[in-house]
Amino acid sequence: MAGLVKKFLASASVVAGMSAVFGAPAMAASITSATVTGPNVVYSDDGTGDLDPNLPGVDLTYILQNANYGNVELSGQLGDPNAVDMMTATELEILFNDGSDVTFRSMTWGDWFGAATKDGYGYTSFFHQWYNEGISTVGSGLEAFGTSQQMYNMGWEFFTGSNLLNGGTPQVMRISDPNVATVQKRGNDDIFFQLAGHKDHSSGFAFSEVVAIERDGMLLGYAYEFGGPDKLATVYDDDSEGSFQGLYDFTITSGGDILAEDVPEPSTVLGLVAIGGLVAATKRKSAK
Repeated sequence: MAGLVKKFLASASVVAGMSAVFGAPAMAASITSATVTGPNVVYSDDGTGDLDPNLPGVDLTYILQNANYGNVELSGQLGDPNAVDMMTATELEILFNDGSDVTFRSMTWGDWFGAATKDGYGYTSFFHQWYNEGISTVGSGLEAFGTSQQMYNMGWEFFTGSNLLNGGTPQVMRISDPNVATVQKRGNDDIFFQLAGHKDHSSGFAFSEVVAIERDGMLLGYAYEFGGPDKLATVYDDDSEGSFQGLYDFTITSGGDILAEDVPEPSTVLGLVAIGGLVAATKRKSAK
């Protein structure tokens, strides 16, 4: 995603020294409203440490402001993991008491096969970017797709459903309905948020879902992370896959950058572009 860098936090003594010079840091903002437009499922603690869907009387604002309490699945529907609407996004608009706002939304075909968010790598679409980064990241479970051109093609067809004559279902749909958990506006105007996901999925895949982020009606970019989660939730679904046990951490800076911890090495990504560049351009047409 655009602007991915690793964050280094100043020590407490440095912060204290700066506060003495520049004054006390600004206060964090709280959420005044959270509105979802489109299909969604709200998961919250049923009182036993298990997340259940659409419990009566649930306050979405409370869920988003309190860690380990639940999440909202954008464009999700109960009973069908492939039910996400890939044409029309579900939007979660959050307003803060300092007058600022941010919108999280589910992914559409237009997002996946529109322009890449990174320049200089030869990516033909955002999906091309995501896929090449995934197969270059150790621990993502996608590494085998980068071992040969044949494997690269197979993985591309698996995620995009471009081989529909053989009954292929676009598996990219499974990661297009993100579960947004905690959202916090910090005193430095950064927005911290989490995506809930799996800790150890039976497929062997290890990565977050993808969420589009907008501010003032403009797309900032897409948040995603490869590898295992950054934190483990204490409250999650007790289904066989341990849904929502993993939490992926992200930050939207006041300047509009989207930060995560795990970033593929640029040299590795460039090598994979050489493997998959030509086939990606062809597959992009068939997947639209």
